[in-house]
Amino acid sequence: MKIKEELISDQELLDVIKKHEGENMTVRRLAQLLGYSSPSSVHNRLEKLEAKGLIKRERLSLIKVKEV
Repeated sequence: MKIKEELISDQELLDVIKKHEGENMTVRRLAQLLGYSSPSSVHNRLEKLEAKGLIKRERLSLIKVKEV
């Protein structure tokens, strides 16, 4: 459902990542938490956040919000 996925702001996505920081957070698990229908949608959003310098993916399943 593309419309719902676009309604989640970058800040909301960052908040979910912060809330679960330190957990084994796979893209599939993050998609479930956000109610996304496809992990690839989350992957695309994560790439955009990483390009903006807002997150850092240290390992495949470890995503951290960068402190500004």
